[in-house]
Amino acid sequence: MIEVSVALIILGMLAATVLVIINKAVDTVVVWQTKMEAFEIIRENMEQLLAKSSVSDMLEYGTSETNPDITWETTVESFYEPITNKMWVRAVCSAEFPDPNGEQQKIELTQWLTGLSQKQIMQILEQKQKLAEYEAQFGDANGANYQENLESQDSSQRDTQQQDSRTNSESQSSDSAGDAELQKFLEEVRKRETGN
Repeated sequence: MIEVSVALIILGMLAATVLVIINKAVDTVVVWQTKMEAFEIIRENMEQLLAKSSVSDMLEYGTSETNPDITWETTVESFYEPITNKMWVRAVCSAEFPDPNGEQQKIELTQWLTGLSQKQIMQILEQKQKLAEYEAQFGDANGANYQENLESQDSSQRDTQQQDSRTNSESQSSDSAGDAELQKFLEEVRKRETGN
């Protein structure tokens, strides 16, 4: 009987070990499938980008149609290459997905598309400068408009409150006069009823 119990315990330990190994293998397969799906998404995005005849600065993002846990992003941006200090345009396609521990994993493909001529660099810098000026002006204008709106709202609220107080005092005086007339009418009705 002891031999059978020991054999069952050993068999149970072996079965538990096999189940743990199978569970880890399944988790690994799921992670690799998710990685491959994320890689396919960013590879397709990069291929579509490289197939275009021209590109400009852009940012696109979304989620996978088949796996909503995978989010992707495609960026085209200009940057200065550090060695020669020349401006280039690069495409960056990336995807993020959670691993079994809940931590976000990221896969990224980067492709330098082309170097820029001096004329193109000047155009980009001018656009960036105009954008910065516009944002500064737009921000100031919004701030000024916001302040003006607050002041006009305050004055209109004060006017409305004054009108409301006038209306209330007028209605209170007319209500009190109306109340007196109502009281007289009710007294007359009572006198008639009691007199009969």
